[in-house]
Amino acid sequence: SLGHKSIKTTQIYLKGFELKERTEVNKGNLSYVRNCCVGRNKSVKF
Repeated sequence: SLGHKSIKTTQIYLKGFELKERTEVNKGNLSYVRNCCVGRNKSVKF
């Protein structure tokens, strides 16, 4: 969620972005998690 109390509010907010934009942001987020957080625990799989 983006800090909203309801996932529905987040979904409504995200509908304003094209799929391509959301995909690029998600790729960046996944890359960050893999490089920053998962680096300490190599057993985590995506």
